[in-house]
Amino acid sequence: MFKIKVDKNFNLDYEKSVLIVIDMVKGFTDIGILRSDFIKNIAKDIKKFCYKFPNVIAINDNHKNEDCEFDVYPKHCLEGDFESELCEELLDIEFKHVLTKNSTNSFFSNNFIQIFQKYIDDNFNFVVVGCCTDICILQFCLTFKGYLNSINKNLNIIVPKDLVETYDGENHPRDKIQNASLYLMDNMGIKLIESEI
Repeated sequence: MFKIKVDKNFNLDYEKSVLIVIDMVKGFTDIGILRSDFIKNIAKDIKKFCYKFPNVIAINDNHKNEDCEFDVYPKHCLEGDFESELCEELLDIEFKHVLTKNSTNSFFSNNFIQIFQKYIDDNFNFVVVGCCTDICILQFCLTFKGYLNSINKNLNIIVPKDLVETYDGENHPRDKIQNASLYLMDNMGIKLIESEI
């Protein structure tokens, strides 16, 4: 296993941070071919964490039948389907925005740059929770960090390592994949913390 550095001294300013909740929808928590108990088990803690932030944004899978992603993954979270709805645990959270995406990378969700530009301009932190650590979380964090670097904005992208999860399956050993994904993020300048909820 890779050694992961967790910044235990980082003092997170909740007022100056945006919490980004990725793919905590019923198709990953409750029903369907891609649901996982590992992902379901972080939903209540993510809910508690949400209450610390005045700025919370959800980004959710919302696919059409013809989406290219289905060449790699089985059909899931179709537009208008039960699977694409926020999980029950998060229904009473007051999200500033709920964005949708048709690929694994939330950076390309609808209106992402337009909505996030004011937070970027005002030097906010960006805190990312949800699933899956090795797919949607990893892709989003690395793409967003690369974008911020390209515009010379040295802002924090922060991942509470206890509030991201992935699934376990054949050819997808959860423990190893989770560890490797956190290691890759750490090595690309993503700050890893504990949520302390």
